[in-house]
Amino acid sequence: MLAFSLFFTSCGNGSTGGNNPDGAGDGITGGVIAQGIQVKNGTNLTTTTSLASLPNYTDTRDFGYMLVDYDQGISDSYTNHINEPVIVKINNGKLTLNLGIPKSLELLKDSWTVDGNPVTITDSNAKFWTDDNEYDASFYTSDVEYSLHCYSYDVNKGIFALSHLIYVDRDVTMTYGTTLNCPFKKGWNYFITYIDAATETYTSSTSLPSGFYWIVMNG
Repeated sequence: MLAFSLFFTSCGNGSTGGNNPDGAGDGITGGVIAQGIQVKNGTNLTTTTSLASLPNYTDTRDFGYMLVDYDQGISDSYTNHINEPVIVKINNGKLTLNLGIPKSLELLKDSWTVDGNPVTITDSNAKFWTDDNEYDASFYTSDVEYSLHCYSYDVNKGIFALSHLIYVDRDVTMTYGTTLNCPFKKGWNYFITYIDAATETYTSSTSLPSGFYWIVMNG
């Protein structure tokens, strides 16, 4: 299993593009990670639900916070960790996600292993940042009543996929056998974990991958 110190993120000079039919302008450029992507309401989500069939989320919220303590309802503003802009807002069901450069970076080579083994990194000086969430990129309202996530689930194949957002300070590729193949572009990237019954594999993308959705959950 891949292990890393969950603390990485960055500004966007990544390539543009994207193949998600629910969104436009979803390439990562200049810090704009998502613009005009329809958000889904995951309140009634089950393991047999097709994500595409979820109703659209239509409320207006500011999700610019990370979770500190769910039970106590404590959050921490992303502005404490990322330089402006920090915009994570939903308006008329459409997401705007624009993040600046993180305030502190760590070396990739000091932070990543697979089953305790070091991974191959093409530039030993490359640095990164991500939030502290163990599972995926998570953005919360200030009262932690609602959270915003990016993931995919194929109900027919039973394959679940999560996505973190990672910032790297330069183009760099990270690999480990057939398990890990992540060509990161300078700036913000999607770091994706595919999970099935037997394996976990890891890859990356500079735009929202096909089959992934931004979903709002209650809590």
